[in-house]
Amino acid sequence: MGGVLILLGLSAWYVVGLVLMFAAGLAGITASVSANTRLQTLAPDAYRGRVMSLFVLLMGGTTPIGALLLGGMAEAWGIRAGLFVFGVFTVLGLAGVLVLDRGSRKQGSQAPAILVDSTA
Repeated sequence: MGGVLILLGLSAWYVVGLVLMFAAGLAGITASVSANTRLQTLAPDAYRGRVMSLFVLLMGGTTPIGALLLGGMAEAWGIRAGLFVFGVFTVLGLAGVLVLDRGSRKQGSQAPAILVDSTA
C-alpha cells in the first residue's frame, strides 16, 4: 500500500493514476481483510467480540484523523505531495513493525499469554 501511494504521488498521468488507485484500493482491502481474519482466528472465543470492537474502532475511528491530515497536506503542498508523504510514512511504519517483530523473535520472547476469565 505504501509503495502504491508513493508511486501515485509521483505519477503525473491520468491513466497511470487510475491504475494505481485501483491497486491502492485492492491493497487496502487485502490488508483489512487479512488483519480481520487473523485477529478473529487468533483471539480466544471469550474475547473475540472485544478484540473485534477495538479493531473496528481503530480502523474506522482513525480514518477522519488521517483524512484531516491528508487534506491539510494537500491544501498546503498539493495532493501528489500528500500522497507521497503518506506512502513514505506507511513504508516506514511497516519497516518499524518488522524490525520490532524480528527483534522480539531473536530474543526468544513470545507474545504474552492471554488470561482466560473462568467466571465468564
